[in-house]
Amino acid sequence: MSGRYTRQFDPATRDTRFDARASSWFAGSPAVELVTATLCTDKGSAQRDPSWGIDLARAQNAGRNAKAEYRAAAEAALARYVTSGALRDLVIDVDTGTLDTGDAAMVVRVRCRGRSGEPVDTSISYPVTR
Repeated sequence: MSGRYTRQFDPATRDTRFDARASSWFAGSPAVELVTATLCTDKGSAQRDPSWGIDLARAQNAGRNAKAEYRAAAEAALARYVTSGALRDLVIDVDTGTLDTGDAAMVVRVRCRGRSGEPVDTSISYPVTR
């Protein structure tokens, strides 16, 4: 395992996670944080790089083809990191689920390995708009 760490973020809220027992931030994998930060950012909303993030425009209007469109949107958003070698062995699964509020959601699960071989297995839930 590499010695590279970052603060761990909650994939739903992007808030940092604090470990009260250790009086410190929970340590996270840079690859996990790269995936969650990218998939939790709407494409075009990051001023530092408008091409960064996920574009869900087609996926949200896809109807029966929604799972394939969400998978394609996630693959496109993470493609730059696969090309650069920051992520490898990328597998994206999409299924239906529910949010904590009980509303319908599409759940995008990403499994891969980071640059140093550390495993990534995280899920992001997107509300389904009608």
